[in-house]
Amino acid sequence: MWLLLALATTLLKANGGWRGPESKLAGRRSVCANFHRRVRLRSGARGFGEKGSGSYDYEQPQLKPRELKKAREAALRVERTKQRDEWREQTRGKYLTELPLGKSFRLVVDGNNVMGVSKGITKADLMRKFAKAVESDLRFSSVESILIFDSRGRPSLENKGKLEVFFCGKGTQADDVIIEVLMEQPVRLEDGRREASASESMVSGTSIVVTSDLELGARCVSKGAFLMRRDDFYRHIAPEEHSADLDLV
Repeated sequence: MWLLLALATTLLKANGGWRGPESKLAGRRSVCANFHRRVRLRSGARGFGEKGSGSYDYEQPQLKPRELKKAREAALRVERTKQRDEWREQTRGKYLTELPLGKSFRLVVDGNNVMGVSKGITKADLMRKFAKAVESDLRFSSVESILIFDSRGRPSLENKGKLEVFFCGKGTQADDVIIEVLMEQPVRLEDGRREASASESMVSGTSIVVTSDLELGARCVSKGAFLMRRDDFYRHIAPEEHSADLDLV
C-alpha cells in the first residue's frame, strides 16, 4: 500500500501536481497567449507591422504598394485642383479680349504657349505673323512687342522689325524670363472704380502678357500685369484664319 502511494505521489510531481479546474483554465490561457505571441512575431517579420516591432496594427493595416501609389496620386490630384482654383481666383478680371487703342504698353508673348492654339504652327510661322501685324496694324503702333521662346541652344535675341524675339536657351525657362521682363519696368495701375473692366482700369505703361498658362498668369498678375488668352491674341495677328474658322462653323 505504501509503495502504491509513493508511486502515485512521484507521478503527480512529474506532471506538475494535481490540476483542478482553475489550473486547467490558466494552462489554456497560457497556450492562447503563446499562440497570439507567435502570430504577432510572424506578422511583424512579414512586414505587416513596423519593422522589428513584431506587432500588427489591426485597425490601420498597411496598404499594398499599388494601393499606396493610387492614394498618393489621388492626393496629388486634389492638391493640383486646389492650386488651380487659387490661380483662377487670382487672375479673375485680369483678362483682355481686345488690345487697347491710344495707349502705350508692353506686350509680352509666351511663344510656346501660343503655338498650342492650333496644330502645325511653328516658331517661324508665329514670328512671321506677329511681325507682320506689328508693322501693319495700328493697334501695335505704340506697343513694345516681345516674343519669348524656350530653346535648347544658346540664348539669342533677334529683331524682326519692331518685334523683339528672344530665345531663352538651354536651362532657362521662358516663364522666368517673362517675369524678369515684367520686373524691369514699374507698372502703374489706376485707382479707379472697383467694378471697372480690365481694359478700363489699364493705363499707359502697363504690361500685357499673352498666355493661357494659369500658373504663369497668376505670377504675372502678382507683378501688376494684365493678361490675354492665346486665342484672342492669335485672332489679332491672324484674322484671316480666324474668319475662316468661323465660316466652317
